[in-house]
Amino acid sequence: MHVNYFYGSQADSFVFYRIPRVLVTGDEFRGLSTDTKLLYGLMLDRMGLSMRNEWYDDQGRVFIYIAAMTRPSSCWPSWTPPGASASLSA
Repeated sequence: MHVNYFYGSQADSFVFYRIPRVLVTGDEFRGLSTDTKLLYGLMLDRMGLSMRNEWYDDQGRVFIYIAAMTRPSSCWPSWTPPGASASLSA
């Protein structure tokens, strides 16, 4: 088996999703699935985009919009947003 190593700043060429450590280590989040924690990281990433676009509601909260068609199908191929029609799933 051949393993490619990364040197110096090569790792900086990747994009990463941030997942707060407390979601992994906190006892109060132990019952959450890893999919739920990953989804939180994806939503946190979208929140950053919304902040850059200055999408705030009238109370100053960041507005996050995720269309059903932009869902990460490679992560959840059969996932359908709650309340959405099953015909939206892959």
